[in-house]
Amino acid sequence: MQIKCRNCSVGCMLTIENGIVTGNRCPRGLSYTNGDNKSIFYTMIKLKNASIGKLSVKSDRGLTDEEKEISGELLSGIILEPPIEAGSVVVKNLGNRGINFIAQRKVVKGK
Repeated sequence: MQIKCRNCSVGCMLTIENGIVTGNRCPRGLSYTNGDNKSIFYTMIKLKNASIGKLSVKSDRGLTDEEKEISGELLSGIILEPPIEAGSVVVKNLGNRGINFIAQRKVVKGK
């Protein structure tokens, strides 16, 4: 079976045969050995009274496609306000699912 890895930005084409993964250029692709198709979810959250309009965030763990869809819907209703530090958890336990989202950059007040 061939699948495109979504665990990092490279997007390697992986071949999975009898639980053995080949074609990965980094260790993240090996997670597909167990049929684990989880990957970090990157998205944007709206900002209010900030120097920019949206903040790039990422999940603190790999998510399934279903978890990504649900997270995207829940995050679309969230609006954050600065100050926000890069690397800080800006959304904790989203939807009581144990998923946290981490700020990708610093945001200061503005506008």
